[in-house]
Amino acid sequence: MGNIIKNIGEIDRNLKKSEIEDLAKANALEILENEQYDLLKVFIEFKRYETYLKTLMDSIKSATLKQAKAKKIEGFEFANAKISVSKYRKFDFSNDNHWVNINHEFEYLKKIRKKRETLLKSLTTESIEIVNEATGEVEELIAPKVSYKEVLRITL
Repeated sequence: MGNIIKNIGEIDRNLKKSEIEDLAKANALEILENEQYDLLKVFIEFKRYETYLKTLMDSIKSATLKQAKAKKIEGFEFANAKISVSKYRKFDFSNDNHWVNINHEFEYLKKIRKKRETLLKSLTTESIEIVNEATGEVEELIAPKVSYKEVLRITL
């Protein structure tokens, strides 16, 4: 697998993003077609690399921005890639009373929904009838539909 996993700097720097993705797909096909690989072990190794690279990038991101700002670099090209310093807008609506009221109501409704979901998930039958203590009305609770999806979960 050594010829498939590239070391830093080994991926052709002239490749565009789509070409890098195509290279990765071709490499994945190589792995899938080679019966010598234990896919479970390969997948775990990929997860280890993903975690490693993400941590590396997160660790140097702010220092990289600081360096770009210190050098007054607004844009930089290297190895068929572009990096730029840009700003994004972040709005704080908390000075608008109407927005604050809507937001409080929204948060309150989210809590009510969560409680309702917890109640419905606890049902052991398809449906039951209960008396709503606040209104005195009979209310039917219907259990949620449940679907299952198999996934690979990796814990490092």
